[in-house]
Amino acid sequence: MLRYDDLLAEIVRRLRPLGEEWIDEFAASYLAINDKNYLPVIVQKIIARAKAQHENSERIKVVRRRRLRIGLASGAITLCAGFAAYAIMTVRATTAGFEGIYEQYKANSMGYYSRADWQSYLNAEETRKKVEQAAAAAAGQARLREQVAQQAAAEERRRQEEAAQKAAQAAEAGRCAGDLHCLGEKYFPEATVYCKPLVERLAKNNFEWIDGWLEPKFSHYRWKNKSLGVITYIGDKIKYQNGFGAWVLSVYECDFDTKSKAVLDVRASPGRL
Repeated sequence: MLRYDDLLAEIVRRLRPLGEEWIDEFAASYLAINDKNYLPVIVQKIIARAKAQHENSERIKVVRRRRLRIGLASGAITLCAGFAAYAIMTVRATTAGFEGIYEQYKANSMGYYSRADWQSYLNAEETRKKVEQAAAAAAGQARLREQVAQQAAAEERRRQEEAAQKAAQAAEAGRCAGDLHCLGEKYFPEATVYCKPLVERLAKNNFEWIDGWLEPKFSHYRWKNKSLGVITYIGDKIKYQNGFGAWVLSVYECDFDTKSKAVLDVRASPGRL
């Protein structure tokens, strides 16, 4: 339309400095009426509205700038007043003998209004803290000494128990020394445990124990070497299978060292006790 209508193009040219939004409004208003007779009225109203809007924006800017200046001035006044008050209070506090307004405020809040009374309170607090620290250190030392004493007592009880145990073992060993029956019965359980699997290994083929639930596998014992404490435990509750498949009842012997708790030798031969 602007390309082929000089009047509309001239109106748009005049409205362009107002902004694109007013050109858009002009186009919408003209297209809605579609009558060139109303063009002067439309243009006049758009210009009036644009001018009113511009004046309103300017008034808002002026108000904002005025408020900003007032706010800055108020802030500056408040800041200066604050600094002045702080300076005055600091001078008063130092004149009263305090290090500053914070120390004076703390002293006043605790009921001390003179520097001398406040210093006396601080000295008393320092003394109290030192006394508490000394008491805590003494209590810690006392606890440490008590722990050391308890550990020493526990160690002494352990040594006494070990000594008593060794004495009991020595007494038992002395009681059984040279006594075949005593030593034989004492080491019978251990000899049974250590000798049994070695007796089983003597089988060239299969083997079978023939003892009952309550029968011992070793029913006899004798000295092998009395001076060394070696006892031979003897039994006949096993049978071995020979190369022909026959079962042979056998007597087995196990030499057991009662001092080292070790098996020295095992052997077996056909027969019964």
